[in-house]
Amino acid sequence: MNKILTFATCALFAVGINSCCNKNSCEKNQSGTSCLEVIKNRTSIRQYTDQPVEKEKIDQLLRAGLAAPSAMNKQPWKIVALTNKEKIKELADSTGKPPIAKSTLTIIVCGDMTKTSGNADDLWWSEDCGAVTENVLLAATAQGLGAVWCGTWPDPNRYNKARQVLGLPENLVPYSMIAIGYPGENPTPKDKFTEDNNIRIE
Repeated sequence: MNKILTFATCALFAVGINSCCNKNSCEKNQSGTSCLEVIKNRTSIRQYTDQPVEKEKIDQLLRAGLAAPSAMNKQPWKIVALTNKEKIKELADSTGKPPIAKSTLTIIVCGDMTKTSGNADDLWWSEDCGAVTENVLLAATAQGLGAVWCGTWPDPNRYNKARQVLGLPENLVPYSMIAIGYPGENPTPKDKFTEDNNIRIE
């Protein structure tokens, strides 16, 4: 199996466990069942109410994101928390991502190129930012929020427009935009587990 794919798969599973197993979510069940329920219950939410996300919950989302694993602990990331409705709409319009416009909070996970090796082929930063993104999604679910991952990288047109709207320096590459808010819809989480997608070596 491709070693990068293996690393990403293992990292994201660990991310889910780490981000959800805090005092609030697992204090009744130290076995980790609550964490696994959060992972299984996470689903993409694209409709939101007008209720703003409280500062305390935003702080928890950012802390969860930055708890992600990082290759060689380089932490090549920056996180932007955007609550200004005009900027949110401008970001949605410029990148062609309608769910962003409906959110009351958008978190943008950026890769910081000053913290990479400088080698153009070094894409470990993107896996690190993927782990940050997944942490935020799981933390949103754990706090009763809805969220959806809106891809930005590797489309240069999209991430350059996002960078321009946000006024970010050239060294920051917007990797993902996460629309977040109180759910305005209640879709059933998809069961994506199939035996065809599992390889077990014993």
